Amino acid sequence: MSNSNIGYQEDPENGEGIIRARTTKQIRSWEIPRTMKALEVLNIELGRIEFTGIYILFEGKNKVYIGEAKSIYIRLKTHMS
Repeated sequence: MSNSNIGYQEDPENGEGIIRARTTKQIRSWEIPRTMKALEVLNIELGRIEFTGIYILFEGKNKVYIGEAKSIYIRLKTHMS
């Protein structure tokens, strides 16, 4: 899905189930399966994702948790364990 009018680009899901989306500026989003393998793939791909951010966890289509973390990677690892 792409809409150049608002600077939004979404890439198709890859083999690990990760969907990447980004805007033309600082906002990026990823939809990843709730598995350590998918988190590790994303971490390697981005060259370490130890940065601050806001995240939303879903179970099915229901939003179950919204959080903020100094290190998204470390915080998501704790949610998965």
